[in-house]
Amino acid sequence: MSETPNRWFVMGLDASVYTIAITLIGIGLAVVLSIPFGAHPEVVKAWLFVLAWLLIGYATVLLWPRTPKKWGSKRTEKRIELDRRSGPNLQRRLNRLPPLKWYDDDSVRLPTGVKLYIASVWLLLVSFLMERVLGIGV
Repeated sequence: MSETPNRWFVMGLDASVYTIAITLIGIGLAVVLSIPFGAHPEVVKAWLFVLAWLLIGYATVLLWPRTPKKWGSKRTEKRIELDRRSGPNLQRRLNRLPPLKWYDDDSVRLPTGVKLYIASVWLLLVSFLMERVLGIGV
């Protein structure tokens, strides 16, 4: 019973760190992409909206179920056995940050697609808050 809260805590911590990183990268990318258009806050907000929907699409592709005949292939088995040293580059870098480096169990980490969905919702939330709270682009 003491193992369950730790598992959920690590999953939440992993998702939180990944979401914060993707959100900050998305905001930075939106600012950079808005520079040719004058770097107005309205353009940044629009790029955040577009990037969020692109991330939702990419997360959907990552979470799309594989066909049954590919399940037994060596390629799929190799993909399932990836550990954090050979995972995506961003995930490897985030795993070296202090909160995540204290928890070595990769079996309790959420799939990348799920974390991207969460991050894309946060990007949509930032875009929404820029419009409604800050009054940008109204």
